[in-house]
Amino acid sequence: MATSYNNIGLFYSNQGNYTRALEFCSKALNIHEKIFGTEHPDVATSYNNIGYIYSNQGDYAKALEFYFKALNIREKVFGTEHPNVASSYNNIGTVYYYHGDYINALENYSRAQSIQEKVFGREHPIVAKSFNNIGLVYSAQGDYAKALEYVVKALSIHEKVFGTDHPAVALSYNNIGTIFSKQGDDARALEYYVKALSIREKVSGTDHPAVALSYNNIGYVYSNQGDYAKALEYYVKALSIREIVFGTDHPDVAVSYKNIGYIYSKQGDYAKALEYYGKTLSIREKVFGTDHPDVAALYNTIASVYSNQGDYTKALEFYFKALNIREKVFGTEHPDVATSYNNIGLVYSKQGDYAKALEFYFKALNIKEKVLGTEHPDVALSYNNIGYVYFNQGDYAKALEFYFKALNIREKVFGTEHPNVATSYNNIGLVYSNQGDYAIALEYYVKALSIREIVFGTDHPDVAVSYKNIGYIYSKQGDYAKALEYYGKTLSIREKVFGTDHPDVAALYNTIASVYSNQGDYTKALEYCGKALSIHEHVFGTEHPETKSLRNNINVIKYRISLSEGSLQEFLSDHVFTATIVEGDTPARQQGMHGEYILLEFGDWVQESPMSLFDTNGKYKGHPKDIVVMKDDVISVHHFENVIGAQLGIKSVEKDVRQHINDIYENWKKNNRN
Repeated sequence: MATSYNNIGLFYSNQGNYTRALEFCSKALNIHEKIFGTEHPDVATSYNNIGYIYSNQGDYAKALEFYFKALNIREKVFGTEHPNVASSYNNIGTVYYYHGDYINALENYSRAQSIQEKVFGREHPIVAKSFNNIGLVYSAQGDYAKALEYVVKALSIHEKVFGTDHPAVALSYNNIGTIFSKQGDDARALEYYVKALSIREKVSGTDHPAVALSYNNIGYVYSNQGDYAKALEYYVKALSIREIVFGTDHPDVAVSYKNIGYIYSKQGDYAKALEYYGKTLSIREKVFGTDHPDVAALYNTIASVYSNQGDYTKALEFYFKALNIREKVFGTEHPDVATSYNNIGLVYSKQGDYAKALEFYFKALNIKEKVLGTEHPDVALSYNNIGYVYFNQGDYAKALEFYFKALNIREKVFGTEHPNVATSYNNIGLVYSNQGDYAIALEYYVKALSIREIVFGTDHPDVAVSYKNIGYIYSKQGDYAKALEYYGKTLSIREKVFGTDHPDVAALYNTIASVYSNQGDYTKALEYCGKALSIHEHVFGTEHPETKSLRNNINVIKYRISLSEGSLQEFLSDHVFTATIVEGDTPARQQGMHGEYILLEFGDWVQESPMSLFDTNGKYKGHPKDIVVMKDDVISVHHFENVIGAQLGIKSVEKDVRQHINDIYENWKKNNRN
């Protein structure tokens, strides 16, 4: 009966119903204690199962409590060098790993490995599993060299024991591929994922779940490279196998739908993304019910699509749905609940509602500190997010305070040469850059670059980001030659890693265009902006927000050319100036403004002014101004004491539309101006 209770409990745990799982596993424990007393191996097994459930719930303190109870019994009954004792150390190590306590994780995994070597010898598959676990910890710490060392040890054992064409060897190849992927070495990642695929197809045939997993991993690499067509091809292959093997209503099929949805989201096809996420949701609700963590995770993903679309109301709706499930399943003080608070804070931050953003970011922080302790990487992430809000508010002192808090934790947990430490240096550099302290900014950007080159090598996307930031500083200092040198280095890496038709390459073209524009070389600026637009139209289509933004940039350059060449009237014949109201609690929104307006006047600037609108905007920054705008053929005047809360732009229109706007404006001036 106790065994049945245990099995039922573990079934409920896998479904995410942890309350029922604990109920049945506790019944099993009570029976075992009644029959065998408190120090029997079966009692230890029950403690182990209960610890496993608490671990799944994210209650790591409780998980450790029960895993240590199991360990104590096993050491007393079996001695200190028994496989079951090693298993307990392994479980304890896993909890510490999830908790982000990598030192204790490593210690316990190493103890497990030491016992297993003594009992089974050095070249046993169980020892290989411990090597894999140790490699996982080093990978999480960002020590990829050590991670590879241990995963390769596991591979060596598997090849010796099983030969070169065994599923365990394929698994080792897969793990090595994942480490290379984390390093940003997509070529090597692909090499090992393909090796794993080759073995799996040979051993298991072409329609096996393990083959589908390999297709999935290969698709992930292509996705990282920005080759969305290839990624989609492999994700669809994985889906096809999973539907054949599992049918249409299986969790793995749902994962494939989710991955395909992600590709469409990256391509800016949000309707298709939501279609596939809807399919994922349908399966998960059918299989797990409506109150399962995996359903909450999918709500979270759907919310991110709405957020990317700028539909913040819908984004919040789905983020709150995810939050409600997580609170119901995990309680109010769980890391996943903190993640929901974090996501909600992010939306409010995007809306410019910084008070609300901080409220939710601090809620997330409080949970993380309580559950994970004050020196956990996730706590550092919360500090980082809070710092970013203060940065956006222009409170640079507060931003630095929280960015340095994040840095201190990361250095303590990961050491001084970890990618997350580099990220903190980067963020601190960004604050100093915005303060105009370019020397200090450069110092931190160079620190970030130094770490990234050590960890990733010289041809990694994060190294490219550092080059770009350094280039930006030189640009702000007016050293355009140096700026272009570093932007050139960035471009070289991105084209090498992503190919020539990737959005990140387009973004760099746009940045280079801005340097040429600042130099007054508008011909070069147009050339690079045109390259960026071509990529975006190819990857995302003509209606993607980024594509529209690039068209705006091209129009701004053409506007500057018209001012310098005295051809403003010709330019104005088929272009209009726009003011798009930013969402959130902004002065413009407080006056009832929303959406896009035609901008006719800005302070002392009018459309025919020889001074650039954008220079005028800089002149009025922090000062009172009136603006005259038109929407739906209605002209209105608005006064602002300081900021407006609008993004200024230029768009192309048909000449008859432009003439229509002129006619309404001239008529309005006659009736409203002396």
